[in-house]
Amino acid sequence: MSFNGPSWSLSVEILAYAAFWLVLPALRQGRAVVAGALALAAALLAPQYPALKAFACLAYFFAGTTIYLAMLRGWAWPGVLAVAGGAGLILAARYDPVTALEFPQGGMWVVSLFALALLADRLDPGDRLAFGKRLGDASYGTYLWHFPIQLVIVMMLDALPGGRALAQHWAVLAVYLAAALAAGFASHRWFEKPAQRAVFAAAARLRTARIAMA
Repeated sequence: MSFNGPSWSLSVEILAYAAFWLVLPALRQGRAVVAGALALAAALLAPQYPALKAFACLAYFFAGTTIYLAMLRGWAWPGVLAVAGGAGLILAARYDPVTALEFPQGGMWVVSLFALALLADRLDPGDRLAFGKRLGDASYGTYLWHFPIQLVIVMMLDALPGGRALAQHWAVLAVYLAAALAAGFASHRWFEKPAQRAVFAAAARLRTARIAMA
């Protein structure tokens, strides 16, 4: 662990990205069964090796890939999403309290909420919920920034007469959430997007050079 614990999750995500790249030829053909099999295998291995968060990450990652491919094939009907999301939330509330979100039990909450989010998207043909995409774009930066911002706020509170007890006030939570979201939007606009453009430009130059050599 370090001053920014969430950053360590990147080491796990890199493995998921590598696995995704290896099976990409099959996924490009719309083979949801491949992604589903990988998600199931990882989900079965995760409880066997709880210290290795990589399996839980792979299970979530390829479960999302499977759902995406199912949507492309037109299998994600609104009725199915509504029943799956609603039933999943009822079961999650019954058997898995919100305070226990460890894998695999916490997966019930994640998949259920995801199904309902997809339902909202399917029922919005006019794209009135487009702001959700902007929030999604900022989520990666928000995730990485939220913990350092939390530490800064705690250190600032330690310097005040009320100390950390002030953290119980709703205004501190509001300031914290606003700062984390602002950092996420800023890092996406001024760091992530330029970096993405630079990577794409470098890939295009490499592709052009290979064609010229050929």
